[in-house]
Amino acid sequence: MAALRDNPLSKDLPLVVCVSHRDARAERPMSIYADYFSAQLGLAAEDMPPIVTMDARLKGDVCTALIVMTALLEMRERFPKAAARANDGRLCRS
Repeated sequence: MAALRDNPLSKDLPLVVCVSHRDARAERPMSIYADYFSAQLGLAAEDMPPIVTMDARLKGDVCTALIVMTALLEMRERFPKAAARANDGRLCRS
């Protein structure tokens, strides 16, 4: 978390959080990851990066994560002024 918080590049680039091995603890809700990011990085709900489940062994799951990242990058490039305003120094807000 410190690397994300302290790296100046992380403030300008979108981030997607991929949660793997969720099948081992299926009873855990995805909200615990959002809560963790919120607590560790002080992010409000609207500033949270997308959090997706994935099994890195499955091509479809990897493709989904790449599609989400591509969409974030595309929005950042298409609307740079809005992205700059939204970023406002916060972590990875695209």
